[in-house]
Amino acid sequence: MPFPKGLTSPSSPSSPRNSEPSSWEANVAASQGRNSKITIVSFHGLFRNLAAAKSMMSQWVFSSPSNFLDICVPENCHTIACRHDGIFYLDMTGEDAGKPLGELNIAKYLEKSKELHALSDVEKLGFELDNILPLGTTGYKAAGKFHGVLAGDHPIEEDWLITSNAVDDPAHFQTHLPPPLFDKLFDFYAIARFHFIGLGLLDHLAHALSSKDLRSAHTDGHSNTSSLVLAKCIPTTQGQADNLEAHTDPGTLLILFNPPPSLHLFRPADAQKPKSKPKYIPISPPMGSAAVIVGDALSFLTRGRLQAAKLVMVSARGMEDVEEWHSVAYRLGPDEKATLVDFRKVKWPARDWHAVRMGVEADEIL
Repeated sequence: MPFPKGLTSPSSPSSPRNSEPSSWEANVAASQGRNSKITIVSFHGLFRNLAAAKSMMSQWVFSSPSNFLDICVPENCHTIACRHDGIFYLDMTGEDAGKPLGELNIAKYLEKSKELHALSDVEKLGFELDNILPLGTTGYKAAGKFHGVLAGDHPIEEDWLITSNAVDDPAHFQTHLPPPLFDKLFDFYAIARFHFIGLGLLDHLAHALSSKDLRSAHTDGHSNTSSLVLAKCIPTTQGQADNLEAHTDPGTLLILFNPPPSLHLFRPADAQKPKSKPKYIPISPPMGSAAVIVGDALSFLTRGRLQAAKLVMVSARGMEDVEEWHSVAYRLGPDEKATLVDFRKVKWPARDWHAVRMGVEADEIL
């Protein structure tokens, strides 16, 4: 089955006031043009089908949301971006820029997200991820859980997740997951493709860093900490971002296909420049692109050569036109038994690090 190589380019960036974007195209369109500090370079390769997906990439473009990248050679541009900000953009239009990325089912997942998030609070809490699978890789995550409640004048986000391990044994997981979760969240081919995109990116980063540890910590067929994530961001009144605590993602790579305008990269003040101030940079991928976020696990595996992105949710232009914003993301995580060494030189099984960050117990898996 050929791997999809294009995202739809929306015809109009408009979105009706006080209503959520109704499709993947509208979500993408509404998030464009907010970041003037993007440097784009090309990275060429080949990514034709599932078999090739693990080691080869298509004509994708990497860019950094930082103005730090003025000159960059294609082979290491994304590595440089990761070193400084922990983020790069992945242009997935390739040769078929006008063809919808139907096989990833972004639009379908946005509709499923709306259905799941429309459940009552009582129903949603009945599917809370603490109670479904170990490690918090499947189920409902309430707003503010794991990295502090963003209340008052700031947006809040709630998520639905499903583990990528379900791809390896769908029948097994179908017997253990509540039917609404399995029926609305599981799609074998889409989740497999999300996973292979992450592995393909990881292969290129490993090659650029001459590192064998990256790929060895993500072995095919092993239980891992990866999940598909359907998020709903609820905007609130304009507020100050200065007192928000930036957070990192616990995984290896977080691939955001249509991040909300309220999601920002936090860049701290430069200690060597007395007049330097912290910056909050909108994460706004170019049309047809995804934002790729470096998480804790990848930063540990590279011994700090790649920095985990510091993220904050703040009120932002673009969110005033919608009541809620639905996003699709994929978190690539290491094998549960992979060893991570943090910056205090403490060794962690990946499952334990993930459990600590997610606020769940690292019990035995199903």
